[in-house]
Amino acid sequence: MKHSNDSVYCVTATLPPETAGALFEIIDSDGFTPTSWHDVESGVCRVSLFPDEPGGVARAQTALLAAAALLGVTVEPAVCSVAQADWAESWKRFFHVEKISDRVVVRPSWEP
Repeated sequence: MKHSNDSVYCVTATLPPETAGALFEIIDSDGFTPTSWHDVESGVCRVSLFPDEPGGVARAQTALLAAAALLGVTVEPAVCSVAQADWAESWKRFFHVEKISDRVVVRPSWEP
């Protein structure tokens, strides 16, 4: 859901990393885009739901709470807005040149 021309809403929560996959299986993602991020070093796992339409924030919060309850996990959903530029481009920072072998290199188009 668009917050303004420059941002989108996001419903996010922290949960145990081993529950993220099951949570996404339970959640009906029709109407929002689910994502997760797991920091292996700290053990923190954050899931985020990005609603596709107005009114989707409440539905995303409800879906997140219901799925977590089924898994026996307590979450505290937070609503935030994310800059459209960050949402559209930030994922690229996790993909870099990868040398597979001496003869094979995978280079994303945005990498020099």
